[in-house]
Amino acid sequence: MNVLMVEPGEVPYAVDIGEGLEALQTAVGGDIQAVYPYEDPVALICNDDGKYMGLPLNRALRDDEGNIYDIVAGNFFLCGLGEEDFTDLPADLMEKYRQQFEHPEQFVRIAGKPEDKGHDYGHGKYETLATAIIGLLLLCVGFGIFWNGASSIYTFLRGGQLESPGVVALVAALVSIVSKEILYQYTVIQGKKLNSQAVIANAWHHRSDALSSIGTAIGIGGAILLGDHWRVLDPVAAVVVSFFIMKVSVRLLIPCVDELLEKSLPEDVEKEIERLKKEEERLTKELARVNSMLGNERFISKAPKTKVDEERAKLERYTAMMEQVKERLAQLQ
Repeated sequence: MNVLMVEPGEVPYAVDIGEGLEALQTAVGGDIQAVYPYEDPVALICNDDGKYMGLPLNRALRDDEGNIYDIVAGNFFLCGLGEEDFTDLPADLMEKYRQQFEHPEQFVRIAGKPEDKGHDYGHGKYETLATAIIGLLLLCVGFGIFWNGASSIYTFLRGGQLESPGVVALVAALVSIVSKEILYQYTVIQGKKLNSQAVIANAWHHRSDALSSIGTAIGIGGAILLGDHWRVLDPVAAVVVSFFIMKVSVRLLIPCVDELLEKSLPEDVEKEIERLKKEEERLTKELARVNSMLGNERFISKAPKTKVDEERAKLERYTAMMEQVKERLAQLQ
């Protein structure tokens, strides 16, 4: 099969290659990817993993207005399109694309540029600080409940009388448990969707209210059922609940303090995050490529149906993989 071979930094040239899959893979140095960026009956065959493998950038692909929408990495070749398979590139198209790709292109990677006035490190610490403030507030709430409960227990032990709770207070406590738990569940779900520590931390305000209401309900119910001598159950339950609330606040505060003080993560966690970041970058590029191809009417109309179905399957697979990577990163960071 006679094709036009285009290598990075080189002038295009005609070459004969085999028609089998192995010959095509050898020509581009790996698994092949066929794209159809032109109205002519030609296919551009390149390395499917060229960018991920770090192959040299070769030539840019441009839209009708001349704007770059993708860059091919590594060797690629142009061939003709038959009814069911690739064929020789016709002589007129050979000359046309030889001229189009005649001049090698140079590309500069700018991802490593240092920060400038308009591109600092972002605002991630604000959310960490907000989470820390919520954690401190929860700690104060827990300590306040503990102090009030402990004071009531001390009064009871010294022979003092505690206020007798009523049925209305019990009903109010039960309603509070249900409503606050619903609010907690809703808020924590939204926090996970937004990947926001501050929203998740704020959800624990509702959970702390629900926990304190549980303690109140137990104490009031016990006092009503068992008599005046058991009124102390209310403050005892409050003290127990206060420890749960303070424990949650400490769990929120410790990672916030570590992040604000720039504490290093364990080495294995850092390596896993680095691996996931690279995978996220690769999947972002792959999704952009696949979406670009599936959004190209020329590709949909000219490419074999099996190739279109293959790209659609890749889109589903890459999307699912990206969701898993983002979820795992959110857990580690």
